[in-house]
Amino acid sequence: MNLDKYLKEGSADDVRMKKYPELEKLAMKLAKDLGNEINRKTENLKSDMPYKAQYVLERIIEILEKAV
Repeated sequence: MNLDKYLKEGSADDVRMKKYPELEKLAMKLAKDLGNEINRKTENLKSDMPYKAQYVLERIIEILEKAV
């Protein structure tokens, strides 16, 4: 899913947005910033992996899940 489109349209999590708007705004900003950073840093990175940005994102998620 395109993150910009997701941010404009909202999500199924509108209840959370209403209950914790300050945290949702922060989460959305961090997600957008991180997505942009991953795309920027993997764009010209030489690798056999055809989906470099997706791989990096999935590894970040795994790492964070273990850390939290």
